[in-house]
Amino acid sequence: MDGDPDRTEPSSSNGIKFEESADGLMIEWDNRQVLQDRFVFWFMVLFWVIWCPVTFFMTAVLFTPAPEDNPRPYLFLVIWLFFGWIGTIGIPLFLLNRRSVEWIEISQTGVSIGLRGPLPQKLRHLEWSQIDEIALGRYNDGSDHESMVTVNVFLTRGKFGQRKRLMPGYWLASGLKEAVYERIRSFIEARKLPAKTRIMENPR
Repeated sequence: MDGDPDRTEPSSSNGIKFEESADGLMIEWDNRQVLQDRFVFWFMVLFWVIWCPVTFFMTAVLFTPAPEDNPRPYLFLVIWLFFGWIGTIGIPLFLLNRRSVEWIEISQTGVSIGLRGPLPQKLRHLEWSQIDEIALGRYNDGSDHESMVTVNVFLTRGKFGQRKRLMPGYWLASGLKEAVYERIRSFIEARKLPAKTRIMENPR
């Protein structure tokens, strides 16, 4: 509201808009207008260029009659193709998010993460009781060690100890991810919100 002494004017850092008020912190950016992490994009494109023809080939193998003396491993082919077609269709759909508008809203009640783009996305709102921590860095759980920096919203562990996470700003360049995380961290600390923040190993 105009004249509200508890509201700060919107600020921008390399295409990312920050707006803070008495109600919370809003961070928004258009992925088409900010610096993006090119490595992950080209890695996925290269992976898809290899993965897609292999999937088509394996599909043809499944539906081509096999010689009687050389039976096909049909169970293996069906299982492989299940994941093969997920990747063949899913990777291009995932890449469409590079043309979306994303936002994160931090409030007294929790965190909301939204996206507007070519594909419909459901707004996620998490209460603070659902969030374990918000962290920046290269994720490493012992078996999966990522090579890129991510902003991670870790959810509280499930009944079987599994740890789910959301990764807002996945396509942002590393420096912009750090700017987003630092603004979230400083806001949480200033408002004394019930959330842990952490820098994971080797953020750069």
